[in-house]
Amino acid sequence: MQFQRASLAPMLAVALGLVTASGTPVAAQELCSRPVQPLCSTDMVTATSDADQMRCVEDARRFHETLVEYRECLKGSVAEADKLVDQAAGIVACMDEGRKDCGAEAGR
Repeated sequence: MQFQRASLAPMLAVALGLVTASGTPVAAQELCSRPVQPLCSTDMVTATSDADQMRCVEDARRFHETLVEYRECLKGSVAEADKLVDQAAGIVACMDEGRKDCGAEAGR
């Protein structure tokens, strides 16, 4: 028996809620915050003294380090999103087959 498309959307929303509520680690749920680039790294005119230039170099190093962390965070978020997409596809396929036991396990 095939589900009608109108009844599929609410069921899918519930199933996806189960997947995201139960299967997503806390670390993967964090938001990635893009670091702010120091002004001096884009406009060296602002670093007029030796002390300003040294401070700028340190700020640029910290910016680089936080960019690396940001990139790793994004990679983790993309990997988690890929898993959720695959799980959702499994749930949709299960529902399209007319099964009534579709849930988070169907998407794995």
